[in-house]
Amino acid sequence: MKKILLVFPNLSKPGGPQNAFVNFLNLLPYDKYHYELLLTNRRYEKAIDFSDDVSQQDLWDRIPKYINILPPLYQLGKYSEELLSDLRKDGLGYMADIRKNIRIRNAQEGEDRLRNWEELKKIVPEYSGYDIAVAYTEDIALQIVVDKVFASRKICWVHSDYIHVHEKVVSKKNALWEKMNTIICVSQQNARSFANRYPNLQERIKVIYNSNDSAYIERNAKEFYPQEYIEAKDCIKIFTSAAIIAYKGPDLLFYSAKELLNAGYNVRWFIAGDTLERKYVQMLNEMNLGKNVVLLGFKRNPYPYFANCDIYVHPSRHEGLSVAIQEAKILCKPILVTNHSSVDEVIKDGETGLICDINVEGIVQKLKMLIDDKELRERLSLNLKNQSNISNDTANIEEIFN
Repeated sequence: MKKILLVFPNLSKPGGPQNAFVNFLNLLPYDKYHYELLLTNRRYEKAIDFSDDVSQQDLWDRIPKYINILPPLYQLGKYSEELLSDLRKDGLGYMADIRKNIRIRNAQEGEDRLRNWEELKKIVPEYSGYDIAVAYTEDIALQIVVDKVFASRKICWVHSDYIHVHEKVVSKKNALWEKMNTIICVSQQNARSFANRYPNLQERIKVIYNSNDSAYIERNAKEFYPQEYIEAKDCIKIFTSAAIIAYKGPDLLFYSAKELLNAGYNVRWFIAGDTLERKYVQMLNEMNLGKNVVLLGFKRNPYPYFANCDIYVHPSRHEGLSVAIQEAKILCKPILVTNHSSVDEVIKDGETGLICDINVEGIVQKLKMLIDDKELRERLSLNLKNQSNISNDTANIEEIFN
């Protein structure tokens, strides 16, 4: 029986990558391989921005029982004084010193993750005896698999659209990618952009779409009716699930909401996601949008917000392949998405959703169409009910393991 190591950064809270990874685990053929899972966080480790032990339990409980979870590399967790204290209590003071020195250097010289890894790998043990090693993300998981894992074959998942990756990073990561036997991209667009940046690796690229657990999403969508929606009963409820960071388009969202309100539309726009870039919170306050744009923060279970909204909007400037859009499709919501590079792989314009230009004018124009035309909204939802979602491509998973 082949022995496979799976490496993932952390399961400290649910999100697109975390849900996709746990879904992937549940699609693995359980009777042919022995799996071990390596994470960088401990169970019930406190999240820095939004702590929710229940959400962590939910993710951990969804890990199949046939997967052996290795002691976590918690020394690689999010930097905090609490982490340094824990390392010292565990007799790992030298690890705490390395983490602190990296922190100081980053503050003085700017963060360079590849440079940081040269120090971090000193505090990561080696793992050997594997037939296959899988890095499910192209960040520290990839670095661990390249430098610290001995395996006959190495595989990495690519979730980013490499059109938008800086040339300097592309160049530096070439040596890492060359150590991979197979490179899995989560969309055809990802595969094209990656191959364009790394033409020497084109023959190693395969496409496997992110997987979704439809039954889990549909079940959790019924868990409750959002109190925030009760308070907005007379409004058109628009929902977005995304971190509040630049490429997700929060500024486009805010200005679009302002335009709709100025035009007399009674809308309330709800956003579930981490507020990682605080400048957008300040922007929201300065625009006096008040209760009409609601930052929900991180939600353990966002699916009732999906299920009970009138319109789902995804205003990203670029995406690898959006998990949130696929979740909105599973719940058959009227969907508006910006015309980012991989959108045509998830939405057929006019049939399973609407696609608009990546600007405020485009978003507002198509939102007015959806708000004004209830029959259009109903037709888009019905079309989604009558079609299957993106294939999980599970046959390809077993193919790359053989």
